[in-house]
Amino acid sequence: MSNYWEKVEELFSKALDIDKKERLEFLKKYCENDTNLFNDVLSLLNEDEEIHPLLDKKASEIINIDEKLNFVGQQIGNYKLLEEIASGGMGTVFLAERCDGIFEQKVALKIIKPGLSTIPIIRRFQHERQILANLQHPNIARLFDGGVTEDRRPFFTMEYVDGIPIDEYCDKNKLTINERLNLFIK
Repeated sequence: MSNYWEKVEELFSKALDIDKKERLEFLKKYCENDTNLFNDVLSLLNEDEEIHPLLDKKASEIINIDEKLNFVGQQIGNYKLLEEIASGGMGTVFLAERCDGIFEQKVALKIIKPGLSTIPIIRRFQHERQILANLQHPNIARLFDGGVTEDRRPFFTMEYVDGIPIDEYCDKNKLTINERLNLFIK
């Protein structure tokens, strides 16, 4: 991760701990004349404000249970969904394979969950996709493709890495905090 995005993340985290009324002054002080840094941190804070009320609701209030479908076997863009890998707050990740006949490729495909296609969540998803597009590191899955489904939900595909989640790996191998930090620094 570049120093710039580390600084954005650091300022964002610090700003979250500050009273809302004092955040702008905090950002002005620490961003100095860097308007890009100021705007990126402010954008994250604004998106956090918009999504925060959703986090206080039960999932059943946000997502219509009837919309919870089995997407395995369906096609999204040029990709056929093979199996669900993981599901988080706003999206689901599937193992998928390219199915347009040009070449064979397995990918991880992330898509916003049905019922969560609100403007703030779409913006946050697109921001995540753009950050991933800007990252170039051998230990970070590469972004391949992106698009929008017929029902207007954005998705993106990235390098599929067959393995276990890093937190599971750390727990399984009983890594100390320093060992975990060294792993993240790689």
